[in-house]
Amino acid sequence: MNKQAEADAVMKEAINLPDATAGQILGYGKNLIAQKRPKDPMVVFETGYKRFPTVPAALVGMARGYSANGDNKKALKFAQDASKLETNSTAKATIDGLVKKLEKGESIN
Repeated sequence: MNKQAEADAVMKEAINLPDATAGQILGYGKNLIAQKRPKDPMVVFETGYKRFPTVPAALVGMARGYSANGDNKKALKFAQDASKLETNSTAKATIDGLVKKLEKGESIN
């Protein structure tokens, strides 16, 4: 509907709502990456990280954001930290796959 600015404003407000989860923030940021808007998700992921600094999904968001902007070194650090914190074996395996890609210098997006 050509209302990108309005949609962005609503989502900026939404990610700051008290009931917004780290997973929802990660999902929104990944959606922006898929839209080929690599700078925009960093603001989203940084918001998630500030709100949830010890939640693996927020750390994965930072990793995806840095990777989308070509900084796989910083992305790797966040992915490794997320792996250390993740307690769910399935999610940990997924994060470990991201770590392996980043170690090879590959994008995770």
